[in-house]
Formats: sequence, C-alpha cells, structure tokens
Amino acid sequence: FYRIAQEAIANAVKHNKVRSNSCSVRVSLKGSAGHGELSIEDSGCGFNVEEKRNVSYGIRHMEDMTRRLRGELTLESIPNRANGTCVKVCWPIK
Repeated sequence: FYRIAQEAIANAVKHNKVRSNSCSVRVSLKGSAGHGELSIEDSGCGFNVEEKRNVSYGIRHMEDMTRRLRGELTLESIPNRANGTCVKVCWPIK
C-alpha cells in the first residue's frame, strides 16, 4: 500500500500543472467487512488514462502491485479537469 501511495503522490507532484504552483493530495485508507480501500486524490490537471496506461511505468507498477494484493486498481482522470486524478485500490481482506 505504501508503494502504491508513494507512486501516486510522486506522480501528482511531478506531472501535474497545478493552480498557484501548489498541489493538494488526499490519501485515505479504509477497511471494512471483507475489503480494504486505498484512495489517493490530487488537485492537478488530469490526464488521458488510456493514453498513459500503455506508456507509463508508474501506472504499470501500481497495477502490478495491486494484482499482488489480489485487488483492483481504478484510475479516474480527465485531461484539464479542475479536480485532478483519483487512484483507488480495493482488495479483499480475509
């Protein structure tokens, strides 16, 4: 979880064209009956997920780490959207 959050935060800081040269990043970790959820949301400019998925080592690395958890990775982002990107990982808890 730490490495996935680290990658998402690093991407937010490195790649986003944020307003006022500041970037807010919110990290949330939740657990409930049967599953856990890690969510990382940033205030950046967003990007085309499908274009980046095939060329981004960071995205592929997050997907690989999520598979190891037997989880599911969701990326939500729209280019030039005011509220940036959301990376969400859900995994089963026994």
